[in-house]
Amino acid sequence: MDQVRTTPADDNHPHSIYGASGAKAWRSCSAGPLAVQAAKADGRIPPRTESEHSKLGTRAHDKAEQWLMSGEKPDFEGDHDMEKYVGFYVDRCIRARSEDSFDIIEGQVPLWYRPQDTGTLDYACVSDDHLQFMDLKYGAGVQVKAEDNDQLAIYAISLLKQLEARGQEFADSYPVALGIFQPRWRECDPDDPDTMLDVWITSYRDLMDMAIDIEADYQKAQDPERNEFKPSDEACQFCDLKGICEARGGQAFEEFAVVTDDEIDGAQASELVTARSHDTLSQFQIDKILATAPAIKKMIADVEKAEFARLNAGGEQSQHKLILGKPGHKKWLDQDKAAAYLKRELGVAEAVKPSVPITPTQALKKLGKDMTPRKKSNFEKLFFNPEGKVTMVHVSDKRDAITIEPTIDSFEEDFGDLI
Repeated sequence: MDQVRTTPADDNHPHSIYGASGAKAWRSCSAGPLAVQAAKADGRIPPRTESEHSKLGTRAHDKAEQWLMSGEKPDFEGDHDMEKYVGFYVDRCIRARSEDSFDIIEGQVPLWYRPQDTGTLDYACVSDDHLQFMDLKYGAGVQVKAEDNDQLAIYAISLLKQLEARGQEFADSYPVALGIFQPRWRECDPDDPDTMLDVWITSYRDLMDMAIDIEADYQKAQDPERNEFKPSDEACQFCDLKGICEARGGQAFEEFAVVTDDEIDGAQASELVTARSHDTLSQFQIDKILATAPAIKKMIADVEKAEFARLNAGGEQSQHKLILGKPGHKKWLDQDKAAAYLKRELGVAEAVKPSVPITPTQALKKLGKDMTPRKKSNFEKLFFNPEGKVTMVHVSDKRDAITIEPTIDSFEEDFGDLI
């Protein structure tokens, strides 16, 4: 089989609001992408900063690409866990190769339903007999399943259609194996790569049938006349709008509203009237509150995060503000100097726990309040109080609001990817 040309992955191929990584969201909540785009454009959603987890995933992908491209293990700079896990992944990729196959490593392929956008193939191995695709996910908390995974399907369909455009033909039964390799997922055996791999075995025909539905959902999502909000756990999980989404808020509180609705008929209405007359909740009300509590708690948490992010990016203060919380516990600036000072003043037994100086607070208690000004000055040079954590409170709080300059940055146009 002839090799297909793909574009290497780089920063010049930004995520699309209709990209494969967000397909689960825009396929179910079709109004989401345009709403996110509008909210980012008017500053209601601040720029997203790369988390430490995301940086770790990017580094793992870079090391895997170097290893697969060169055939030699790169320098992992002492990160032995990453060296082991990436090694497991590389081994799986290499085992997919055959004499008549070619592979694609971190290559860009145009999305068939939106050719101006591309998707990144972590690793694909194509032969006359089958297509194997491997997606490296370095996240530990949430397992990503391969079966019926929209992102994997879109990548595979896009590659197959690109191959067809070059004259390649596929039988309906042509096997396609789509795998997710997630070595850090918390339920994996860290020494057994088989537990890190989840595979979806499908076929060319099944994927092409799925492509019809995906393209129909895309057409609906980009049409303001037809798209609609449909909040759900899956659609909202990685959506940037979830903390300020009116549709999600309405859904979260919809059932709760029933608790105080005077229009409830029958026995339920009678219960509510009785409950109000006795200033207590009826069992019906209690059951309703407890049933809706998880969705409401989740919505409230996301609203708090969204408002914190807006204020932390320099947004205008409304009914809440950011303050510096209570300073952290005193910490030694230099443990060796602190240990020497305390040993001199208190003696070894009192000054040092096994190999570690006692804390500044403990030292203050032992040294007492009667230290001379000189001793006190010398002692205070040895520690510092960490700044308090930035906290959001109501404007009625007596503490001073902190000032944060607005952040000016480019906006990412995607729903986020699990890495």
